Amino acid sequence: MPPKLRLTLLGEVSIQKGKKAVDGLPSRAAEALFLYLACSRRPVAREKLAELLWADRSSAQGLTNLRTILTSLRRELDDHLVITREALAFNTKGDLWLDVDEFERQLGELGLPDHASLPRDEAAASKLRSALDLYRGDFLEGFHLRDGQGFEEWVILQRERLKRLAREGFRLLSRYHLENGFFSEGVESAARWLRLDPYDEEACRTQMWSFLRTGQRSAALQCYQSLKHRLSQDLGISPSPATTELFRRIQELDFPPAVKLPAFSSGFLGRATEIEELSRLLAASATRVVTVAGPGGIGKTRLAVEAARSLAERKPGQFLHGVHFVPLAALDTPSEIPARISEVIGLVFHGTDSLQKQLFDFLKEREVLLVLDNLEHLFDDAGGAIALLVELLRQAPGVRVLVTSRERLNLYDEVVFDVSGLEVPSGDSSAPQESSAVALFLQSAQRVKRDFSLAGRDQESVAHICRMVGGMPLAIELASAWTRQYSCGQIAAQIEKDLDFLASPYQDLAAGHRSLRAVFERSWSLLSPEEQAAFMRLSIFRGGFTLEAAQAVIGQGGAGLLISGLADQSLVQQQPDGRCDIHPMLLGYASEKLSASSADFETVAAAHTSYYLTFLTQLGDGESPDQRAAIRPERANIRASWERAIDAGLLQPLEHTAGILHSFFSVQSWFQEGIDLFQHALVRIAEQHGGNADGLLCDLLGRKARMHTQIGQLENARADLQRALTYLETMDDPARRSRVLDSLAITSYYAGDYPQAMELANESLQLSERENNLDGVAFSLNFLGSCAKAQGNFEQCRTYFERAVETYRAMQDEIGAAMVLNNLGNLLQAQADFAGAQEYYLQSSEIFKAQDHVHGAATTLANAGKLAGRQGDYELAGKLLQESLALKRQINDQRGEAVALAGLGDVSLFTGLLDDAKDHFLNAIKLAQKVGDVQLALDILAALTALTAKQGRTELARDLSSFVLKHDGTAEEARQRVAGLKDGLELGENGAGKWDQEMLEDVVNAVVAEYR
Repeated sequence: MPPKLRLTLLGEVSIQKGKKAVDGLPSRAAEALFLYLACSRRPVAREKLAELLWADRSSAQGLTNLRTILTSLRRELDDHLVITREALAFNTKGDLWLDVDEFERQLGELGLPDHASLPRDEAAASKLRSALDLYRGDFLEGFHLRDGQGFEEWVILQRERLKRLAREGFRLLSRYHLENGFFSEGVESAARWLRLDPYDEEACRTQMWSFLRTGQRSAALQCYQSLKHRLSQDLGISPSPATTELFRRIQELDFPPAVKLPAFSSGFLGRATEIEELSRLLAASATRVVTVAGPGGIGKTRLAVEAARSLAERKPGQFLHGVHFVPLAALDTPSEIPARISEVIGLVFHGTDSLQKQLFDFLKEREVLLVLDNLEHLFDDAGGAIALLVELLRQAPGVRVLVTSRERLNLYDEVVFDVSGLEVPSGDSSAPQESSAVALFLQSAQRVKRDFSLAGRDQESVAHICRMVGGMPLAIELASAWTRQYSCGQIAAQIEKDLDFLASPYQDLAAGHRSLRAVFERSWSLLSPEEQAAFMRLSIFRGGFTLEAAQAVIGQGGAGLLISGLADQSLVQQQPDGRCDIHPMLLGYASEKLSASSADFETVAAAHTSYYLTFLTQLGDGESPDQRAAIRPERANIRASWERAIDAGLLQPLEHTAGILHSFFSVQSWFQEGIDLFQHALVRIAEQHGGNADGLLCDLLGRKARMHTQIGQLENARADLQRALTYLETMDDPARRSRVLDSLAITSYYAGDYPQAMELANESLQLSERENNLDGVAFSLNFLGSCAKAQGNFEQCRTYFERAVETYRAMQDEIGAAMVLNNLGNLLQAQADFAGAQEYYLQSSEIFKAQDHVHGAATTLANAGKLAGRQGDYELAGKLLQESLALKRQINDQRGEAVALAGLGDVSLFTGLLDDAKDHFLNAIKLAQKVGDVQLALDILAALTALTAKQGRTELARDLSSFVLKHDGTAEEARQRVAGLKDGLELGENGAGKWDQEMLEDVVNAVVAEYR
C-alpha cells in the first residue's frame, strides 16, 4: 500500500496524503513550516520557528502568526504533527515517504558522499540511476518565503548539499557510461550533470566525449562553444587548457573513423550470440586483447571481422582512429609485423627510429581496434609476435587488439574467446535446415548447383555431414561443393569412410582436425589430374594472385576454367575485386603436395619469379596511380620473386626492377618498406655474388640512401652513399655516379652546406647531360634551383626551375613537373609575387591530386597556406595548414609536419595568439632537429626571434637574431626576416650571441628550456 503521506521536495514541491494532494494549506508560511519539520525530524522551539519564518517581525508577532497557521495545519495534517506548548515536531511514527530521505539513503548504500567510486558493475550502476532519478530538480525548486530569511538560508544550505551530492552521482554515472560503452546513456547523464553546474568543465568534457562516441562530432564541438560562451559572458574567463585541447583533438579527427575490413562474397550465417558477446567484450574499457581461438577452418576470421564490423556500425565513436584488419598469413617472421600494421593504418616511416618505435609512437595517443588475423605461426622462442604485442599494449593504451589464432597467447590481459563449429541439428531434429550449419551447406551448394534444395532424405544426410565435421564452416563449404558429382547421402558416406580410415594415424589430432583433413583428402581425390596440378602450383603464391599470374604458373591453357572449377569446389576464393586467394589451411595442404615433388617446385618457382620480374618491367616507372594500384597487392609475391632471383643470379632483372620499386615506394611514401627490401637484398647479394654484382650493389645503396634521406635518416643515407662510392671507384658508369652524387648533394643541402651541395649537383648534371640522361638532368636542375633559392640567388633559381619543368614535361613525367611547379611557387612567394605563386601552387596541386600523390598534395597545401597568411587571409591560411598537417601526420612525414606547424605558428603570431604561436614553433623546431634539417630549424628560429621580440623578451630575441644571422646555413628569407627586426633589437653588425654558431642543437635546447 502507498504511504499515508508522500512528500516530493526535489524539484516541484508536492504533498500527497493517501491518494489525494494536500492543497488546503492557508499560506506559503504554513507549507514551509510543515516541510521544515518533516526534514528536521526533531522538536523545534516555537521561538526559533517564529524567527525562521518571520525574521522581520517582533517575537510576539511571530508567535502569534505561528499559532494562526497551526490551526489550519492541524486540520489537514494533524496526525503528522506533535505539538506542545514549547515546541513543534514531525511525528516520526507516522507512515511517510520523503524523496530527500530516499535519495540520500540509496546514495549512502553506494558509498556516497564519503567513498565515491565508479559503480563496480551494471547492478550498482542501475542502483545509482534509480537514486538519481529521484533528483528531478533542486531542493524546493521555485519555493520562496518572502519574509523568512532564516528559512531561505536553511533552504540554500540544503539545496547546495543535495546538489553537490547529485553532481557527484551524475559524475560517477557519466564516467561509468563512458568507460563501459553506454554512450547514449552517457550523453543523457552528462547533460543532467551539466545542468546542475553549467560551468563545470569536467562535465562538459564528459559530454563532449559521450557525443563523440555516439558519432555526434558536431554536437561535441558545439558543447565546447556553448561552455566557452557561458564562461566568457558570465565569468570573464576562458576554458581550461584541458578542455580546449580536447576541442582541438576532436576538430582534427577524421570523422567518421575509417573502417577497413575485408568484404566477403557470401552472406554471414548464424553466430548472432557470439557476435554480440565479442562486440560487448571489445567495447568494455577493461578489455585490451581478445583472442578468437579455435582450429583452422572453424571460421575465426569471419567471426572476428563481423564482430568488428557490427561494433563499428553500432558505435561509430568507439574507436576514434579506426578499425583495421591486418592479415598476417603471408608474413614469414615477427619482425615484419610493424610494417604490415603500418601499411594498413596508413603510417609511413621517417627518421632514424626503428619501425617498431615509430609505430608505437604513432599509436600512443590513438584509439584503434586492430584485427590481427592468423597470428599463431609468428610465435617463436624469443617471444616474437607476443612480445611485440605486449609492448604495443603497454605503450599505446588506446589500442585494442582482436587476434585470431589456433592457440591462445597466454597474456595476463588476454580474454580468450573459444570458437566451436556452427550450430548443428540434433539427431531427432524435425527441422534440420533451421540450424546455421545446414543453412551454410545449402547456401554453398547453391553456388555450384543453382537448383539444389533440401528435401526428404537429403535433410538428414546433410545434418549428418554437419555433425561429423563438428559444424566446421570450411569443411562444410568443401563438402557442399561435391553436390555436383554426388548425392548428399554419398557425400556423407565418403566422409564417414575417411574418418574411420584416419582414426588410427591421426589419434593425436583433435576430432575437428581429423575430419577437416578427411575433407581435404576427399576434395583432392575428386579433382581431375589437371585440377590437382593447378591447385598444387597455385600454392606458390603469397597474398593472393590474379588470373594472369595464375596462367603463368599453371603453365597451360584454360587457367580461367581450372580456377573457376576450383572455386566451385571451394578450394579457391574469388574476391570481389577479381583477385583470387586460398584459405591458409588449404594453402598449407597444397604446399605439402608441391614440396613433395622437387622438380615441380623448381619449375613453378621459376615461373613465379619470371612472371613478377616481367610484370614489373612491363608496368612502367611505378609512379602512376594505376601502376601503384597494380603493385600494392603483389608485394609479397614480388619479395618472394626477388629472393629467388638473387639465388638464381638474375642480377640484370633485379637492377631494372629496383628502379621501378624505388619509384613505387617513394611516391607511395612507403619508404621504410623499400629500405627493408633493399637492405635484405644487399646482404644476400653480397653473400652470394660478391664482386660480380658491384653495379647492382652500388645502385641499391644509392636508391636506399635516397629513401633514407626522404624520411630524415641522414646519417644512414651518408653511410650508404660512402659505400656506394667505393663500388663506383671500380667502374666507369656515369649514370650510377650521377645518381649517387645527387643523393650526396641532398644530404649536404639538409645539413646547410649549400656550396658543397651545388658542387655535387653540378657534377651530376654534367654527367647526365653527357649521357643524355633526361631524368638525371631534370633532377639536378631542380635541386640546383633549390640551392640557389636558399642562398638568395633568385634569378639563377628561376632559370634552373624553368629548365627542370621543360625537361620533365619532355619526358611526360607529371609528378616531377608538379614538384618543380611547387618550387616555382615558393620562389615567387619569396619575391612577393603572390598571384604568380598561387597560380603555380594550383597547377601543382591539380597534378598531385590526379596522381594520388599524398606527399606532394600535403606539401602544396602547406605552401598555399603560408601564402594565404602572407596575404593576410589568416582564416584560409589556418585551414590549409591544418589540412596539410593532418596529411603529413597521416604519412608520418615529420619534416612536413614541422613545416605545417611552423606555418600555423606564424598564423598565430600574426593574429596575436602568442601562446599558441609559442607551442607551434617549439613543437616544430623539435621535429626539425629530430630529422636533422638544419635549414628548417634555422627558419623556425627566425620565427621564434620575431615571437620573442613581440613578447618583449628582448635579450633572448637579440641572442637568437645574432645566431641566425651568423649561421652559414640560414636561408635568405630567414635572414631577411631577422634583419628586419635588427633595429628594434638594437643589434650591431657584430653583435655576439651567447651560443656558438655551430652548436644549433644547444641553441634549440636552450630556447625550449627558456620557455619552460
